[in-house]
Amino acid sequence: MEYLIGDISKETGFGIHTLRFYEKKNLISPQRDFRNRRIYSENDLFRLKIIKNFKIIGTSLEDIELYFHFFDNANEGKEERRIFLLAEKNKINSQIEHLRAVESFIDNILIKCHLVD
Repeated sequence: MEYLIGDISKETGFGIHTLRFYEKKNLISPQRDFRNRRIYSENDLFRLKIIKNFKIIGTSLEDIELYFHFFDNANEGKEERRIFLLAEKNKINSQIEHLRAVESFIDNILIKCHLVD
C-alpha cells in the first residue's frame, strides 16, 4: 500500500513538517511520483511506528538514528540492535515502576483526604 503525506500524517499522528524532518534525517525515504509528491511505503509506515513508540518512552532522536543505523545494517548491527532494544525495554520497566509509585502516592492522598467511596 502507498500513502500520500496527508494520509501518513493521519495514520501516524505526525505532522507534515515532522514527516519532512524525519525524511531529511534519513529516518524514512519516501519515493516521489510523477507530480513530485511524496509516496510513503509500508516500510516507511513501519519505521514511523518505531519512531513514535521510541518517542513515547523518551528515546532521543540521536538514539533513534543510532537504532536505524543498526537496523539498516542488519548483518553487522544485530547484536547492537539487541543491546539497544533491551536497554529501551529496561527504560520502559523503570518508567512503569515509577508510575506505579506515583499511582500509589495518589491513592494515599485520596484515602487521607477522604476522597474515595
